[in-house]
Amino acid sequence: MNAYEAYKKYVALKLHFQQDNYDYFKFSGSVKVNKETFENRRDKYFFQRLAKLYKDDQYEQLLVSNFITNSDIWIGDILSDVSRKTYDEWKKNNQSLTYIFSEDMIKIKEHLDKSDLKTFDSLFLVKDIWPEIITMTMQKTICLESLIIMNKILNFIPRINQKIKDELIWPNFKRLCLKYSPFVTVDLNRCKKSMKDIFLSNPLDKSL
Repeated sequence: MNAYEAYKKYVALKLHFQQDNYDYFKFSGSVKVNKETFENRRDKYFFQRLAKLYKDDQYEQLLVSNFITNSDIWIGDILSDVSRKTYDEWKKNNQSLTYIFSEDMIKIKEHLDKSDLKTFDSLFLVKDIWPEIITMTMQKTICLESLIIMNKILNFIPRINQKIKDELIWPNFKRLCLKYSPFVTVDLNRCKKSMKDIFLSNPLDKSL
């Protein structure tokens, strides 16, 4: 990977996380950028530095881990210690994502047992602003990846999207979930089994 390729990947992933009509996977990371214009960019040094520090797949992960936190992050900040720490934590979590998912399902079950929510299905009911499962994610009770895995299994986001009226926070959060989803790779069968083991003991839970 050279500096120009690093620049193109940065632009492509930034577009992916910021715009509904650009899909990094559908367009294979292709973007219309001019090499001559790049050579004259004042921030070219940062891309040169990143191209030397990271292999292609590592660089993609570095960008993704930071874009899900801030989709408008400046390339110079990608070289900061904070961004590197964000990447390291992201890698660590993804290496044990199946375990983290199971732990989050236990947290959800405990939350259900302690609250007025009686069934697993009630997590997805739109009350007030949005469903409890979204609130738990936004409050970081469970991680974003766990919500995305649940949606991969249950496909509830299109359903709740039709009922959520909020037009300020929800559209951006929904975009984040859908755009990040292809990067969240896990054994779905194992995750589904984990959900069943934790929740299916309640005969009223029908979603699984």
